[in-house]
Amino acid sequence: MMLDFYPLNRSFSDGRNQPYRKLTPLTSNEISDWMNHPFQPIKSQFTTEVGTHLSNMAEAGRRTMHVGLLFVVISLLLSTSYCKKSKKSGRGYKQIEIEIDLGPDGAEAKRFTASELRGYDGRDSKKPLLMAVRGVVFDVSEGKDFYGPGAGYHALVGRDASRAIALWSLEEKDMVHDLTGLSDDSLKGLDDVFVGTYKKKYPVVGYMDYLIDLFTEKTFEDRFKEDL
Repeated sequence: MMLDFYPLNRSFSDGRNQPYRKLTPLTSNEISDWMNHPFQPIKSQFTTEVGTHLSNMAEAGRRTMHVGLLFVVISLLLSTSYCKKSKKSGRGYKQIEIEIDLGPDGAEAKRFTASELRGYDGRDSKKPLLMAVRGVVFDVSEGKDFYGPGAGYHALVGRDASRAIALWSLEEKDMVHDLTGLSDDSLKGLDDVFVGTYKKKYPVVGYMDYLIDLFTEKTFEDRFKEDL
């Protein structure tokens, strides 16, 4: 049996006189439209959904990055702030403990108030030059070239200017014994000068009243703990 067949341009039969519909060749544009048209809604929906998803992912990524950067910045600021505060407060350095010599037979050491110490600033040539460092009063008369009237460090005489010595300052605002807020380096520098210069070169003639009060209070507390 022969099939009468001529593709895509005429009708044909299978030999039983059963004609099939005539097939007409499709043009290239029609083929392209047919190929694209069935997938167009899917393509459009896919593109929209994927684009939205990618956009959401990008936005989430940007937010995560911003939060991460903010966290890093805050951490650095807090860390820097804590380090500065720790350094200023002197937490890392423990100052040497001041020992008070009560003198022979336990006699009370010479006690100076701030006003009393001011009388030994060199204005009265008959009195020695006295100054206090960390509450310990030194006779610096031998260093009159440094501490006498008109000398470079005369501003330190007749007072407890521990803060000024720690800061290497001669400003009036620093001429106090309060060491609050000083850095570890300043506190250590003060101790080095206290031991290496003043205790080594100048005699101790007494103590400031605030230091004796602290010493007495500490001694009482220690004895109380021992009794317990």
